[in-house]
Amino acid sequence: MVYRIVRHEQDALDIVQDVFFKAWQSIHQFEGRSSFYAWLYRLTMNMTFFSVRRKGQRKDEVLSDAIPSSLPSPRLNCQRIEIGVWLKAAFTKLSAEHRAVVLLKGA
Repeated sequence: MVYRIVRHEQDALDIVQDVFFKAWQSIHQFEGRSSFYAWLYRLTMNMTFFSVRRKGQRKDEVLSDAIPSSLPSPRLNCQRIEIGVWLKAAFTKLSAEHRAVVLLKGA
């Protein structure tokens, strides 16, 4: 629900974390005149709209999370490992003659 409003996953996660912290801090103010769900929903919406208004008032600077490196990224390493495992499994299913053809073609 928060994500649908802010359209940014990390912002939505931050807001939800703030909502639960605020709910924990102010649970003593819950009087039971409405359901707990309604109380928490209203708190969530209020904090979401407040965050949207506050974000609109400040200038966001785009910072790069990337640290220059000559090494491949962890994601790329993982993808290469997965592809290697997949290829090895596929090669074992080939006959020796077909494996030779594929290996010679790649050389």
